[in-house]
This record gives sequence, structure tokens and C-alpha cells, in this order.
Amino acid sequence: MTDSEAYRFYLSIDPDTYLNALPPSKFVMIHSFNDTIISHELALRTFAIAEEPKAMYNTTEETHGYTASMRPYLEKELALILS
Repeated sequence: MTDSEAYRFYLSIDPDTYLNALPPSKFVMIHSFNDTIISHELALRTFAIAEEPKAMYNTTEETHGYTASMRPYLEKELALILS
């Protein structure tokens, strides 16, 4: 992979690249303080860029991706959407 290809790939997965293109709706982020791929500091930066309304929930697993401790937050936000 060339440097330009790597850079384009990074931009394609970096939420800061497309955050402004999302339709107006509540932005919800569920992130682990101990994420092994995306640091909590980077997640906070993305959250700061997002416009209101927004919510951020944090867990403590040392993993990247969905974990069972995220379920209550997911259920809460889905209940708000579906009510």
C-alpha cells in the first residue's frame, strides 16, 4: 500500500472526515476508556466536533467494538428513537 493509499484509507474510516455530512439527528457515541484501537482522547475529539444533540457513554473494557456493557446505553438511545 502506498502512502497516498494509506492516507485515503485512513480518511475513509476517520469519523471526523464525514461527521459534517451526517443528516441532522442525535449523534451517539459509545466508547471504551481502554479501547485498544482508538484512544479515548481521539474519541473525545470526534465527540467535540459533533453538533448537538449528542450523547457519549463510556465503558472500561480493553477492546474495540461492541461489548455487553454497552447494551444499556444502546437500549436507552434506541428507546428514545422508537418512542
